Amino acid sequence: MKKTLKTAIIILIFLAFSCKAGAAVLDAKFLKEKIKKDVEEQIKANASVKGIIKVEITDLPYDKIETSEGKNGKVEIETKINLRFFNPVTIVRVNILVNGEEYKSFITQAKISVYDKVWVAQDYIKRGEILTKVALEEKEITYLPKTLIRKDFDPYTHQTKKNYKPGDVIDSNYIENIPAIVKDSPVSVIFKTPSVSITIPAIALDRGSIGDYIKVRSKNYRKDYMGKIIGENTVLVNI
Repeated sequence: MKKTLKTAIIILIFLAFSCKAGAAVLDAKFLKEKIKKDVEEQIKANASVKGIIKVEITDLPYDKIETSEGKNGKVEIETKINLRFFNPVTIVRVNILVNGEEYKSFITQAKISVYDKVWVAQDYIKRGEILTKVALEEKEITYLPKTLIRKDFDPYTHQTKKNYKPGDVIDSNYIENIPAIVKDSPVSVIFKTPSVSITIPAIALDRGSIGDYIKVRSKNYRKDYMGKIIGENTVLVNI
């Protein structure tokens, strides 16, 4: 009896080790790396998310997954996230396929961080000042507004519409082109007809950039005109 029981226990142990030896085992470290890589690739393919993408898989419901098809089975891992709306903490659906058929399905969570080079204030910048006290720095921009300005932007041709302190990221909502004409400044007004043009001095009643229409006042003619800014301190009036 003891010999029979001992033999049975040996057979069970042998079968247990045989199943594990023949199974494809996916441990948590491998699964996290695979899911992380897939999620990063999906986000990079999404044109609305720009920058360096870093993904962290925070938790898995399994320490390991063993397939029942053995080592000869073709094991695939599919991951899906919702790309319609970018969310820094998102749900990932994971499907384990064996020989093309779903073997196990579960969900996990991914923490997504986005980094990029952006323009950052290096000193205090007062409202109305030109953006000369700025530098490019790599920052995490995951939770920053999409309107921040990045490396492909020239800040030196713009001035700020608000005060910035050192370390603030420059936002395109609060900057504007340096005006070609400042209000109450002297300007040259060109009156142009199909056959002739004359230039007279005037005062700008508005501010604006090249291409804008502003009102100017001629002291000589004691009259206001609407003209188009065509250059620095130069306004064209077609008559």
